[in-house]
Parts: sequence; structure tokens; C-alpha cells
Amino acid sequence: VCLVVIVILLARAYPPLGAKYLAPHITSTWIAVIFIFILAGLGLKTEEFSKAFQRLKFNVCVQAFNFGVVSSVVFGVSRGLAEVNVVSQSLADGMVVCASLPLTINMVLVLTKSAGGDEASAIFNAAFGNLVGVFLSPVLILGYLGVSGSVDLWDVFYKLALRVV
Repeated sequence: VCLVVIVILLARAYPPLGAKYLAPHITSTWIAVIFIFILAGLGLKTEEFSKAFQRLKFNVCVQAFNFGVVSSVVFGVSRGLAEVNVVSQSLADGMVVCASLPLTINMVLVLTKSAGGDEASAIFNAAFGNLVGVFLSPVLILGYLGVSGSVDLWDVFYKLALRVV
């Protein structure tokens, strides 16, 4: 906790240190992801991952809930709130986009550890959800909002392969 406070105070005193000199485009996208996977992987046995992978019904249920239930509930609530002018249409659309994205691995790991849950299943489902989310999230967003965009798929697959491998 003390180290976190020191880092926050340092960032407040000299913002260019983190924004410029620590190369956030490298540290936040590559080093942080690698560090999280290494820390998560070191604490788990291979048998635990094997058991987590074999729980097919559980894994399908988790993915269906994360992508299907959450996004559809947020879509319904955001449309209702936008209809009665509680939130703007752009904020409602942003809520739907965020609800259609996969969960981040670091948040899944932190919340599962703090709840005393099955870390191997959490890591497997977070990693699998992020892999599936590359394909499923754009489909969900297009289905809910009717908005499309152009993306170079080969470039996306190349960057994904570099990051994962």
C-alpha cells in the first residue's frame, strides 16, 4: 500500500516520467500483460489448468453469461435509460460497447483471488474470453447498435499472434 501511495505521489509531482520516459505503449501493452500471465501461471499447477479446461459445462456457462446475459441486460437497461433521457444516446451506446467486450484478465484474477475462487478456471475463462472476444465482440456490437467499421483482419491476427505467442 505504501509503495502505491509513493508511486501516485511521484506521478503527481512529475507526470512526464510515466507518460513519456517509461514508454507506456510498451510497458502497458507488452510488459504488463507478460508480467500478469507469469505471476498467474507460477502460482498454479498444470493439473489445475487441465481440470479447469475439462469443465466444459461450466466454461460454456461462464462465456454465455459474460457475452450474452451481461451485454443483453446492459443493452436493455441502456435503451430504457436513454428513452427516458436519464443518459444520452452516446453514453447508452458506450455502455453497450463496454458490456460487449470480454473481461480483463487482471481484474478476473484479482477478484477471484479476493473471493477465494478457482483461479485456474478464472484464468482459463478470462484468456479464452479474450480470444473469443476478438471475433464475438464486433458481432455483438453490430447486432446491438447496427454500427460497423472496417478493420484489417490480417493485421489484427498478426498483432494478436505476436501478443499471445
